[in-house]
Amino acid sequence: MASASVSRSLEVFAPRFDGGIEKLVARLSTVAQPSLVSVSGPPGGSALSLCSRLVEKGFKAQLHLTTELTPDAAASCIDGAVSVGVTHFFILDHLDAQSAPCSVLDLVCLVKSKSSSLNVAVCGSTEKADGAYARKLAAVVEQVQAGADAVIAGPVQDVEAFVAYERELRAAGAAACAVTPSVLPMHAFASRAELRRVARGLGLALPAALQEELAALPSEAALRVIGAARYATLHAELAHAAPTVHTLTLNSAAVIDSLRAIDKSSPASAPLLGDRGLVLTVLHSGELAAEIAQLVAQQNPDVIVVPMEDFREWEKEAQLRGGDRAAPLLLVCIVATIENEQAPEAAGRCVRFFNRNDHDSGMLRGVHVAVLGLGDSNLLLDRQTTTAKDCNAIAQRLEGNLMTLGASRLHTYGEADDRTNNVEIAPWLAALRPALEARRCALAGGGDCAVDDDAEGGGGAGDADAAAAAAEAKRIDDLAAMWL
Repeated sequence: MASASVSRSLEVFAPRFDGGIEKLVARLSTVAQPSLVSVSGPPGGSALSLCSRLVEKGFKAQLHLTTELTPDAAASCIDGAVSVGVTHFFILDHLDAQSAPCSVLDLVCLVKSKSSSLNVAVCGSTEKADGAYARKLAAVVEQVQAGADAVIAGPVQDVEAFVAYERELRAAGAAACAVTPSVLPMHAFASRAELRRVARGLGLALPAALQEELAALPSEAALRVIGAARYATLHAELAHAAPTVHTLTLNSAAVIDSLRAIDKSSPASAPLLGDRGLVLTVLHSGELAAEIAQLVAQQNPDVIVVPMEDFREWEKEAQLRGGDRAAPLLLVCIVATIENEQAPEAAGRCVRFFNRNDHDSGMLRGVHVAVLGLGDSNLLLDRQTTTAKDCNAIAQRLEGNLMTLGASRLHTYGEADDRTNNVEIAPWLAALRPALEARRCALAGGGDCAVDDDAEGGGGAGDADAAAAAAEAKRIDDLAAMWL
């Protein structure tokens, strides 16, 4: 048995956009130093560049090699990686193994022929549902006997499957290699459909009980909640079964937040925010509003993004008309105003719903909301074609209606103007996170986290020092693109 102070390795995708590598390295630096960062991507391109930067920053980098590579291309990738300080390689089998120019065994031998000191890991499968378990196990044993130093097994769905796999692998002749379980966190996915699609691609059979649980979820937001809880529990269990736990991050901000939570305390005793039901829903009117909604999701844990064109279904799931609710609802509305103080077509149903005058005055008690308006004052210049008085009229009315219906202000009301390049957005986003954290803390009974619902800033963000807000805005701008 390993101790609870288990080490971790992380798997990431190599970014392909300008500045992405620096932003990813900065994000990884916010969690406790992993024993290894495994890099997926074109091994001679962005993945090699990321590995080089990780080595410079003191991380141990592992480059992926696949059987899609020809022997000459693989040799070139290995030489390039070694030249920048990479000493670890992870070999993955191509899905169409029959037509692949190399086998896993070929690549193991190739890496070891370069230097016996280079570390080689291969992939093991704990899945028995496809009928190929014995064949795959025998192949891994052959790869280990040819020189592979480690086996990364999974994705693992329960600790018993991993323990059984390691026992059978060692009994079959792979006694000396390291065996590490890998975990695919469910809360890295935006929807159940995406989770199922990726699971099929990996040959991963979701247990019947889990499929039933997924089918019964009331919303996609609930996937983030149970996913975070399951990941924390499985990580803790595997920490007692293996010296290292390997997490497939999918470059997900939610997974990074879970890792930070694990850093702070034992996951068995300190549930994540998602376990408390404090998921933030972001409603948006599309286009620029959709882009900003994604930034909110990237910068904050436990966020679900919902287009306003899906408002009818979401409103039923959220039970907005229920009045006093059993659990609080955290909500951000990002809505544009177009010509003549009209809402975009996608936002029409949502705006009309809150404009109605037949709702109970306390319908939104327990709802904590922040509104950001997006407008363009250029539309006000031609008085012959418009009678509009304000380029953010829709957001202003929406915020007023929400407060009238009993909602509490989560964060200060914000407006941005396209005429001035929307410079107001970054500071508003920067101040949203501390406001959200303070409100979650207060609602969860987190002690010294008092919130004044009547204050202009809701959670206190509106009174934040301007210089601090600007600095936080710059930090968020520097990190945001990494998760796009």
